[in-house]
Amino acid sequence: MNRTRHKVQRSRVRLRGRIEIQVHEVVARRDARGRFTAGGRKRLARRVVSENLVVSGGLTWMCERLRANALNPISSYQLGTDATAPASGQAGLLASAYNALATKTHVAGSVLTVMLHLGRTQGNGPTYVEGGIFSADGTMLARGTFAGVSKVNTQTMTIVHALTLSAS
Repeated sequence: MNRTRHKVQRSRVRLRGRIEIQVHEVVARRDARGRFTAGGRKRLARRVVSENLVVSGGLTWMCERLRANALNPISSYQLGTDATAPASGQAGLLASAYNALATKTHVAGSVLTVMLHLGRTQGNGPTYVEGGIFSADGTMLARGTFAGVSKVNTQTMTIVHALTLSAS
């Protein structure tokens, strides 16, 4: 008996995450009379970039989105203070210290970007070392750790957390 084997090419799907945090110093401006005015320019004070891990709950959530309409869209971003390395079974930040609605979510090709902007009065005090993306039902989709970042009321901070899906 003559058997013919067909080689099936397997595809491999990869999901990568990247967190970028920018802290800006707000530089006050003076008017013609020498008084300080609101709306000064911003100067980049610190930039931190780190990789992240898409956790099991995030993979399940993504598979559900492929199957149906988004019932629980991405809604919030959390910052925390525990630097323990990400693990796939984690369901939340280990020490959540700040939680806010995502400022912006955007999809361009195979890159999903979630952005959170903290104004001068938001999130002041703690040194943040972890960040995570959460859906409307509270499912954590991705968690990353990074070098400590803090801010004070003369600074703003922008977190850009990007997830890239690729196949090979």
